[in-house]
Amino acid sequence: MATLLIMTTASQIPTATLPFRLRMSLNHAGMSSGQMALYLGVSRSAVSEWLNGRSELKLGMLRAWSERTDVSLEWLCDGDPGARQAYELAKATERYRELRPDHDPNVDSCAVRESNPQPAD
Repeated sequence: MATLLIMTTASQIPTATLPFRLRMSLNHAGMSSGQMALYLGVSRSAVSEWLNGRSELKLGMLRAWSERTDVSLEWLCDGDPGARQAYELAKATERYRELRPDHDPNVDSCAVRESNPQPAD
């Protein structure tokens, strides 16, 4: 079974299946699957199952894997290097709407005025 390698244009970070990204991250860190098993405190066969797509990792293991291999958790989970930025922007927008429920995002909220207005009579 061949794995399709898709390259992003902005950062050239490969996206593909989770097992492929796991292998890429090990290669990036210069680690073997046995070394990762020792680091995570799991059996080599567990790591082999993950690398071959026969078993799924829990989020805590994915987080530890990403930290050890120095790749982003977002990329490891879904192959999208920009997922975190999109999530943070969505959360910031949501928070802004909570604070300013009356604000219409389709209307420019900046008032335009003269830089040196004349006093009113």
